[in-house]
Amino acid sequence: MPEKCQNCGKEISIARQRRLAKFCSYKCRLQKRREVYGAQTAMSPGTCGALGELAVASDLLSRGFEVFKSVSPHAHCDLIAFKNGKLIQIEVTVGRRTPRGKLMFAPHDPTNYEVLAVFLLDGKIEYIPEISLIIDKNEAREAS
Repeated sequence: MPEKCQNCGKEISIARQRRLAKFCSYKCRLQKRREVYGAQTAMSPGTCGALGELAVASDLLSRGFEVFKSVSPHAHCDLIAFKNGKLIQIEVTVGRRTPRGKLMFAPHDPTNYEVLAVFLLDGKIEYIPEISLIIDKNEAREAS
């Protein structure tokens, strides 16, 4: 039985079905993606990444951190945040929430950073783990 496109309802070609496609064309896939996740996803990945790094740096500055940005696009982390004598390596990625609320983002090597900052296209930032927990943990370690 031929599969139907999840966007327009047309039949999906046999060749596309072999690749487990859910849409009859790339155009339909993009149209559905924009409908579900918003038109902002049409922004280039490089622009989204730069916007995310700037938003995270701004948020950290407003929380009292000193922030240093990597000059190289191939550095092991994007930002270094400094507060209370502690350096925190931060990797910034762009993510989204699914319609059910699950946080989705590309995988990163956790050995390269202490905190992952997920920038959402609605302007919110999720820190994994929460950045305040890292500072509190470092201060507790010093006290003991």
